[in-house]
Amino acid sequence: MKIIKVNILLCLLALVLGSCEDFLESRDKGQVLEEKLFVNKEGVEEAMYGLYYTIGAGELWGAQLPTIMDALAQYLTLGTYSTENSGGFEELMLHNHESERSTTLFGGIWTLGYKLISDVNKILENLDSWGYKPLKHMDLYRGECLGIRAFMHFELLRMYGSCNLSKRGIPYVNNYGMWVTPFSTTRECYDKVLKDLNEAHTLLLEDENLLTYPRKPVNAYDQFTSYRELHMNLYAVKALLARVYLTRNEPGDVDSATMYARQIVDSKKFPLPTGANVGPDHFIRMMSGTVAQDEGIWGIYKSDTYSALQSLFLLEKGSFLAADEKMYEELDPARGTDHRSNWIRVPSASTPEVSEKLGMRLMKLINASVFNTANKEQAPIGYSGSNIIRVPELYLMLAETLIEKEPTEALRYYNEFISSRGLNTEESITKEDVDKQFWREYLQEGQYWFRLRRRQVPEIEVEPALANAKGIKTIQMDENKWSLPIPDSEFEFREDGSY
Repeated sequence: MKIIKVNILLCLLALVLGSCEDFLESRDKGQVLEEKLFVNKEGVEEAMYGLYYTIGAGELWGAQLPTIMDALAQYLTLGTYSTENSGGFEELMLHNHESERSTTLFGGIWTLGYKLISDVNKILENLDSWGYKPLKHMDLYRGECLGIRAFMHFELLRMYGSCNLSKRGIPYVNNYGMWVTPFSTTRECYDKVLKDLNEAHTLLLEDENLLTYPRKPVNAYDQFTSYRELHMNLYAVKALLARVYLTRNEPGDVDSATMYARQIVDSKKFPLPTGANVGPDHFIRMMSGTVAQDEGIWGIYKSDTYSALQSLFLLEKGSFLAADEKMYEELDPARGTDHRSNWIRVPSASTPEVSEKLGMRLMKLINASVFNTANKEQAPIGYSGSNIIRVPELYLMLAETLIEKEPTEALRYYNEFISSRGLNTEESITKEDVDKQFWREYLQEGQYWFRLRRRQVPEIEVEPALANAKGIKTIQMDENKWSLPIPDSEFEFREDGSY
């Protein structure tokens, strides 16, 4: 027993003396969910960190998933475009979902998403039958698990499920085991997502005090309550509730979405940049391989985002470029300067020749100081990782949902947002204005395709280089285009081969 106590004290001392990054590094690893973990709080927390590791995997929010969704939304083009070096991405961008490239990518997301859900259910099963020393943070553990389970199901639902509430959704898996879970309708899936989120909301109320602004320093003696923006926290759950209600759009849902969005924005825990921070340097540093220090409601810690992203965006040939290099330019200089333009720029490389060769690149998520160690002044601010939910979404949601009922309030939220991006305030706005700002804000974050899906736009304009190469100007959207294909393997163990 003395040896155990000494070891614990040594660990705590090392944590106190070490840097915050060192502590976070110790969490950045995968963990097999074994029975031996679930005997004490250290084991439970190790399993919890394993969930976040999976969310940040390259196939999910670490790199591929947002890029795939942006390709579908026609945000991207392939450098030195040709069908020979495209790796099949042109079929993905054209919404030819049955192509080999598309089915491989979509199948990987589906499989890893349900593995995450299985791991969540394993933890919940052990927490529900807990027979060891009482856990101080039982509510936080369960709340985070339920929030993650709802989040992953909702993401899969709005990728693979039907837009029609009465048609096929996805299997909503809330038990750990090998049996086959039947498909639920889209409406039933929404009900189950909301049930999990509402329970998570109740369990995570402690975050009202734990997640503050300015952020609290790390608590070396109670590590799990530190860095709450890197956990599925109360405000992430509120943001998800707002997303889900706005997407479902049943009677009363818009009001519910507005309520939760207001709670987050009005909490002032996730401030937009103001004053000296509204400038080009801040917009280079706030998103470059980091969880946005102030605006990040929830992000995933990853010690190295650069290696996962550089092959997607920095190769001389074949990497993705912005479909519209000038998307942040204003025709009227009087409207101000959009500092998000620094998210598409010529990277500052070790030599001018390399920079010139690369040309304009998507640099929003790239750590410029890793790309070139001479770029010290462009080092990120915040913790290394990937953003999942940022507060601009909620400002724009409020501008959209209040534009008819409370136009003055809608304009206030909209102006607060665009001012933080360097643009001058407006005297009136339309839903098209809000949509334009969302389009500008969420490049490389995989959210705009879901916005198009929610609005059920009848067609999507094909990215110009691809349109010229294929002779296809627009994609006519329908149920099959909006619902990505579920892997064939999902139906192997169903008696009639169907859902």
